[in-house]
Amino acid sequence: VARGHLANLEYPGFSVGALILLNEFLDALETVADWCENTADIVRAIAVRG
Repeated sequence: VARGHLANLEYPGFSVGALILLNEFLDALETVADWCENTADIVRAIAVRG
């Protein structure tokens, strides 16, 4: 949802390279959020098991 919204915005003054870097940053941010979610799931499983 957020990516679709960002894709439809205007970015005056930004170069194509800057927008590509922004996309790469958002991909990395999403990856870190996924890792955090996975870690929380593991901690929850350990807490329930222990």
